Amino acid sequence: MADEAKRQYLAEHNIPMVMENLAGMLMREMPDKPLNAMVQWLQMQGGIDTSAYSLRTRARVAQPLFYAAPVEPGTVYQWCSCGHSKTQPFCDGSHVRVNIVYGTNFQPVPFEVLEPTTVSFCGCKQTRTPPLCDGSHAKLALPGTAACSSRGG
Repeated sequence: MADEAKRQYLAEHNIPMVMENLAGMLMREMPDKPLNAMVQWLQMQGGIDTSAYSLRTRARVAQPLFYAAPVEPGTVYQWCSCGHSKTQPFCDGSHVRVNIVYGTNFQPVPFEVLEPTTVSFCGCKQTRTPPLCDGSHAKLALPGTAACSSRGG
């Protein structure tokens, strides 16, 4: 991956480049490694603050809260799991590019309902109950991630 693409990834994912030389060294020493391996190495070295994102999913935090979206029966909704879709909370196919560039394996999560309702779709992409919000955003150290009063978001 090109140096510029790695720098862009770090910026997009709120991963502070606290030591420009360290980031440059990683890009030279690990040119064929996926960026998530570099991030894990940085975490082990204590070189970055990993509280702003999750290495569990490596997904981009689309927004630090849930998306309240009306849904209708008869439609299979495709929830974006990578966080890069421009049509959040739903998939626009961005995961294909993300998977190629970053060596990940994101796929949309299908979701359908039996009756019209409003659903709290996860916006931080860290939920353990995809595609629904489970309050995981409250554990992220990002602006606007205060705990919600209900389990649904």
